Amino acid sequence: MRNQQNKKTTIIMFLFICGLFIILSRNDASASMSANPPSPASKYSSWEPWSASISTSEFDITQCSPDVAASDRIQQGDFNGDGRVDLLCKLVAANGGTTPYVQLAGQNSFSAWEAWRGIAVEPGCEFDLVADFNGDGLDDWLCSILWQGRYETFYFLSQGNSFSSVGYLIASVNASQFNLNRCQTFFVDDVNQDGREDAICHYLYPDNSSATHVAVDDREYTHRWDLISPVSAPNSFRLDFCGALRSGDVDGNGERDQICHYQYPDGHSRTWVQLAMSGTFSGWQSWSESSAPGEFDLALCHFYHAVDVDGDALIDQLCMYQDGIDTGVLVQTDGPGTTGLQYGGWESWFELTTDVIGCRPFGADIPAVIDVNGDGMSDILCAYRNSSGSMTTWIQPSTSIEYDSWEAWTSGLSFTLDRCHVLLAVDVNDDQHTDLICPYRNTDGSTVTYVQRVVLYRVMLPIVMR
Repeated sequence: MRNQQNKKTTIIMFLFICGLFIILSRNDASASMSANPPSPASKYSSWEPWSASISTSEFDITQCSPDVAASDRIQQGDFNGDGRVDLLCKLVAANGGTTPYVQLAGQNSFSAWEAWRGIAVEPGCEFDLVADFNGDGLDDWLCSILWQGRYETFYFLSQGNSFSSVGYLIASVNASQFNLNRCQTFFVDDVNQDGREDAICHYLYPDNSSATHVAVDDREYTHRWDLISPVSAPNSFRLDFCGALRSGDVDGNGERDQICHYQYPDGHSRTWVQLAMSGTFSGWQSWSESSAPGEFDLALCHFYHAVDVDGDALIDQLCMYQDGIDTGVLVQTDGPGTTGLQYGGWESWFELTTDVIGCRPFGADIPAVIDVNGDGMSDILCAYRNSSGSMTTWIQPSTSIEYDSWEAWTSGLSFTLDRCHVLLAVDVNDDQHTDLICPYRNTDGSTVTYVQRVVLYRVMLPIVMR
């Protein structure tokens, strides 16, 4: 009797231990899965048509004019508030006006291109921007026109399926007093932290002094470009010497600062920044040591990006350097290992003997520098045009202290890359991996939107008990 009771107790204890082991194993597996993103050792799918074909008589994608602010023929935004990235084309009308066309993203498809205003904006937009200018969670469309000697800047509200017929004026200025063509570049950012995006202009005055101006929808109908930085005298800082202007948080306060790679006339260079300070910007200040003439030449950067490459949430600089023989990835990082928050010297993170000019542009960026594999680090993405006419999608993953070798994530696809009106690097299916979007122009002039998705490995959990 006692033996039977001991046996029963042993079985119960055994079952209890097994159950506890299963629970702990599942918790460990769950913790492991939540801590680690999907495997980066993956690939891209073949190109898939995600929209119906639309004829050139209904929509001619070749008439999508570049955006002066971002140099993109196709802009991105969330125009219906579903969290997906939609596409916008600023189409040049026959009369010279501008009509915004939008293609909405669905779960596994894109809608047809549709005009989001019934009539064109006349005269045509001098520049346009996409951002949420009224803080309702939908991206709007901003357009600036030159009308009777004045630059009128206004935005059209997104209504989820169209833009408002009436534009909301945020700035009006005499062109002789403030010529928007003297803006070296435009940005959008919430400067005054009121939940609405603002338009920012880096302005170069005729005497070569410079300053930063902003147009804000302050609901007070001031309608002006406000000065929000000190004026830089030409003997201290020349905005036109900035070989590249970018934006990003360099000092860790959560605001987007302005970054200039400054090229001196004698050939040496250094990085300057303009710090965002809750509604204003500082004057331009040096943010790196000087590079001697011949040591670093921005003109030899085939691609240049301001992006976080080392995962510290501060913006670094990345240059794909090509001197005619070798190609390397140079980065300029910040942090305690360099000079506090400032940039250190340029470091080589990868060397490669190849031709990267075959990389197809991603909007204004060639190639894209973005988190492709979901590990939180900025990888380099290149859609490569092969000599045979086929294409290969390559990525160069970041390991936070260097770049790995290039990996082919497709091989020799029979896909005419040159027929992509633009290439966009976007997460289309919310899996935290970067997919590719190509609005493709067929030989008959019609347009189809293609998508190339990241394909993940399937992670198999170990079977603890059968």
